[in-house]
Amino acid sequence: MLGLRVPLAEALAAVGRVFQAGAAFEPAALKASFRIIAADYAELVVLPQLLAALASEAPGVDLVTMVVGDAVEDVIQRGEADLALGASFVERGGLMLRPLFRDPFVVAIAAEHAPGRLTLERYLAARHVLVAPRALPGGVVDNRLASMNRARRVVLRTPCFQTALAIAARTDVLVTAPRSLALEYARHAPVVVFPPPLELPEVRFGALFSASRQDDVAHKWLRERVAALFPAKPPRKR
Repeated sequence: MLGLRVPLAEALAAVGRVFQAGAAFEPAALKASFRIIAADYAELVVLPQLLAALASEAPGVDLVTMVVGDAVEDVIQRGEADLALGASFVERGGLMLRPLFRDPFVVAIAAEHAPGRLTLERYLAARHVLVAPRALPGGVVDNRLASMNRARRVVLRTPCFQTALAIAARTDVLVTAPRSLALEYARHAPVVVFPPPLELPEVRFGALFSASRQDDVAHKWLRERVAALFPAKPPRKR
């Protein structure tokens, strides 16, 4: 029974906010703490801007980030977290996904080990760090290589992109990472960024939340505030 207290209290609070939806919602008057599932990639691309916005618009709002491995959807569904930020979510009944932006992959290499051109053969001959925020083996790179009947040598698997990039800056290993994160890290460390020598799908970054929170006015405001950090780009002219 003790385990039900937090989800039940949150559900009752959400019901109260829904009934107050008729009144004007004032973020500046909101006193709340939101729990967000986010790996270091999501923290870096979202939190600096979001915290700056909260400081001016909703100073009574606090954030707590969590890492739950491969239990993301279960934790959101049980109401133990308000929002999950990232990619590779499993869509299921009772959950909703808000797409935010797309991020292509790049390859980060220490400047002292950077080749003039990164070919597929050089990529495959190198040692790699695999970043697995959900603590699962494989991923888009290895799946793509397998479809080509090729493979790479992974010498380290870690849940943290920034750990992988820090190691890449000091060794000869390669890290395949989202471009926004790699470029940000390259501003502060001797890392060079290359396009990947194989075709990879873009990271589809989004926000996952429980459908039961869809009409919670405070939760909706938070979702919209996060989405506003990533305005949709106009379509390319042909």
